[in-house]
Amino acid sequence: MTCNEWRRDWLDGAPLRETNADWQAHRFTCADCSAWERRQEAFDTVVSQVLFVAPPAELGTRLASLPWRLARARWHARPVLESAAPLPLPGQSTRGSLHGALDLTLLIMITLAAVGMAAFVLTFVAGLVLPWLQNLLSALPFVFNPVLVSAAEDVAATAVQAFATLMLLGLLLLQVERSASRPLGEG
Repeated sequence: MTCNEWRRDWLDGAPLRETNADWQAHRFTCADCSAWERRQEAFDTVVSQVLFVAPPAELGTRLASLPWRLARARWHARPVLESAAPLPLPGQSTRGSLHGALDLTLLIMITLAAVGMAAFVLTFVAGLVLPWLQNLLSALPFVFNPVLVSAAEDVAATAVQAFATLMLLGLLLLQVERSASRPLGEG
């Protein structure tokens, strides 16, 4: 056994190294490897004192109470509809409702963008993996009734228009929110 093999087995923690006669013989006959092993064990001792930190004393108690706290939080949680903010009274600011509308619009836009990106990625990957998909798609208009293809095109156009409208609405709400937060007299 060479020094490199012995040191590799020592570092790897080979399961049979302690019962391997060649490994043991090299351990006791090679002064360089014995000194190397002592240095490694001293290093491991220093590192283990730094790396292994005792958990805080209260951690056990906190972990034991976690299931109870989670159950209690679920029990006291209110449904979303009950926690909706009330409508503002006359003369009150509608800033909170504007933020809610902006948040909802942005959430819808992000969801639609995520769905669109997922469809794009799926289409792109399918185009790479399945080269015959293009031939199949070009044959679909011949298979389907032209009325059905026309209806699918109308649905796709409507979806694009709806997405564009939502984006414009979001930008408009953002502009309104920004202008509402500026003091009077500022541009």
